[in-house]
This record gives sequence, structure tokens and C-alpha cells, in this order.
Amino acid sequence: MKLERFLFALLGLFLSSAPLALHWSLPVLALYGALVATPASAAGDDEGVDTGADKGRGEDSERGADVERDKDADWDREDKGGGDYDSRAGEGREFEPDVVLAIDLSDEARPRIRTMGFRVAGEEVLHGLGFRITQLSTPGGIPSDVALKRLRAADPTGIYDVNARYFASGDSACDGIRCDGQKMIGWPLQGCATSVRIGIVDTSVAASSPAIAGSQLQQQHFGDSGSSADGMEHGTEIATILVGNASAGFAGLLPAARLIVADVFDFSRNDRESTSALLVARGFDWLLAQKPSVINVAIAGPDNAVLRETVRRAVGNGIPVVAAAGNLGPQGAPRYPAAYPDAIAVTAVDRNKRIYPRANQGDYVTLAAPGVNIWSAAADGRGKFVDGTSFATPFVTAEVALMRAAEPQRTPAELRDDLRKRTLDLGAAGADRIFGAGLLQSRGCVATVSPSPH
Repeated sequence: MKLERFLFALLGLFLSSAPLALHWSLPVLALYGALVATPASAAGDDEGVDTGADKGRGEDSERGADVERDKDADWDREDKGGGDYDSRAGEGREFEPDVVLAIDLSDEARPRIRTMGFRVAGEEVLHGLGFRITQLSTPGGIPSDVALKRLRAADPTGIYDVNARYFASGDSACDGIRCDGQKMIGWPLQGCATSVRIGIVDTSVAASSPAIAGSQLQQQHFGDSGSSADGMEHGTEIATILVGNASAGFAGLLPAARLIVADVFDFSRNDRESTSALLVARGFDWLLAQKPSVINVAIAGPDNAVLRETVRRAVGNGIPVVAAAGNLGPQGAPRYPAAYPDAIAVTAVDRNKRIYPRANQGDYVTLAAPGVNIWSAAADGRGKFVDGTSFATPFVTAEVALMRAAEPQRTPAELRDDLRKRTLDLGAAGADRIFGAGLLQSRGCVATVSPSPH
């Protein structure tokens, strides 16, 4: 009979088609048995005639298949905790997708799970551990955890599990006091993902440091500080504050920023870091061609005509210059380039908003930023807390970079004035020689500037 041959062929097809074979084979076998047991007259001897009985059985078999499909779907939903779900939800986080692992997979289980649609994707003997591990690819579209339950049900004595993922258990980048600076100024603890270009005039940056792994870094060497780890310390510390790698424990302010570093320092163990007006001018000249949003200058020294003209020309080209106020103490002479009127001069305060004891003071101070116990990293990636007006500058530099990204038409002078308007006043009322206009207050990852007065 055509129907009998059709059902027999259908049974063979289902038995060879995983993973639904186990669920469909029993009802089809039952239907086939019932058909064989039915008298020929009831089944319909005339193969050319579609009898009512055949039609009824056909409808019943379709309803039975629908029930089995519903049961199969229910099993999947129960495996995922009930209700509809995305078959890929959770995959790629807790465990590897599309694979289940088996330990010492038995010869008896192999044909059984192959019938279910699993295939051996890889196999190896771990001699030291004394067992064989087999990677089984899951039937298409079935999440690994659902496939795991099916394997365990089909082979209860076997050892199966998903290929679970594990992660480093290091401290969060913002645990404890590591992000006090961000908290003080209202900076998002996860950093801002805005893509900006930041120029840095400093020592070389240790590109291999785990603290800045994966960051975008471009360097040009005008000095030789990059020849030793000691020579790269200061620049690496500044870079870590700006673009630190959170997975390594460093919450960079702007992890997606591109750092364009002009290494202008020479280094020796006797003289430590040093630079010159000429090297700084060369660094600035190169940086202007790279078109950064802002230039961070964490260096300080005496007034000089070359340095003065360098800063004036940079600002005249529309590039704000953020500079460290200096660390000579309250009675120290003004430090440059911060003391030039075109620069944004930054002093440092601690978590209690007290001035850094070694910070310079003077009418040239524009504003204050966190600069005491700032979490950063040495050139080798080791975490450390650093102090000084140098380490306050990245906070202001990051804010200015976002302000320029939001409104690139604003001039450096307008940006400096806007920073002053939106500070938290510290010390005596109004601007003063210690804190400038007060503590920087961030406007978040989409910084805007105040409207210009008309």
C-alpha cells in the first residue's frame, strides 16, 4: 500500500534525522504497528482510493506529530526555566556555544549520541590527568545547556558538561579608593567611550604595559626616555589615568581615546627626567599636525620665550593646552607653561577637597582637580597611587576633550571660561590663588558648554 510504504519511509527518515528522532520515532512506530495490525479492508485494498478511514488516520497522525512537536518545545522551555527564550541567550558568557564536553566517552554511547545529532568535533587524551576529553558539537540551534540535559538523559552513566567560561578574579577597577577622583568630580565610573584624540607632551609611554593594553597609542620620540622603564614612568602614569584598561584594574577616564604622545624627555639616573624648551617646541609642532582635541602638558619650569610662543601658537590654532600648576609649594615661583594666560592651569586636591600641600599657588591657577592618591600604573603595569598637579591634569584634559567633541567650534578661551563657571567653589568665596575657580565638575560623557552671552 502507498500509505504503508510512505510511513515506513517516513520512519527511516526520522530515525536518520537528529535530534528529533528520539521524540518522533515512537509515535511513528506505533502508527506503523497499528496499520500492519489493521485488516486490509479497513486499510483500503484499492491503493487508488482515498478512503475515509485512511483520511482519519492521516489527520490523527498529524495531530500526534503536532503533540510531539509541542512536547519537544516544552522540554526546551523547561530547560531554560519556562516561557519563550532566545536559544542563544546567555551563550558566549557563562559557557562556550555549540559544544558539550564528555569525559571518557564510552564506545556504547557513541552511536547513541550520534543518532541524536551530536558529532565529535575534537578529542584528546590528557595523559597527566589520566582521562580522555571529547568535544561534541551540538545539533544546530540547540543551546549548549539544553543539549547537555539531553545527553545526560540519554546516557545517565556518562560524564558530560558544558565548556564553562572562567574569568580573572582581580579587584574591580573602581573598588575602594581607586576611583575617588572620578567620584569627586561626577565622572562616570565606567569611563566614557567617546572617541577623541588627546595630545600629550611628556615622557614616553610604555606601550607594553598591561595597564593600557588595547589602547590606541601613537608616539613620536624627541627625547630618549623610552630607552628605559624608569624613563617611561611619568608618561605611562598619565596615560593610565586617561585610557587605563578596566580588565587590568585601571578605570581609564576615556578608554576609547587615541593618545598621541610627544616624548620630549631625556633620562639619566643622576639627573632623572629632563627636557628643554627646544624639545618641547618640537613636540608641540609635531602634535599640531596630528590635530588633537586638546594637549596635556604635565611639566613645569621657568618662563621662556620659546615655550611662551609655543603655547601661544598652539592655542591660536584652536587647541586648548591643559598644564600642571607645579609642585613647589605655596611660596613657589609661578611654573610654566601653566602660568601663561593662554593655558588652563590645574592644581591638585585630595579626596577631602584639601589642597595638595606641595601645589603651587597663584593668580594663574584656573581650577582644581583630583591629584592626591590617584590610582595609576608604573611602566611595568604595577598599580600605584600617585600625587601631584601632574596627575590632576588628565581629569581636566578629559573634560575638555568631551567639550570639544560636543561643540568643536568653541575657542580655547571659551572652553576655559566655561570650566570656571561650572566648578564647586572651595576655600574663600569666589576664585582664589589656592583653588582657582574651584573643583572641576564633570558634565558626564556628553559634555556641553554654556551658551555664549549675547
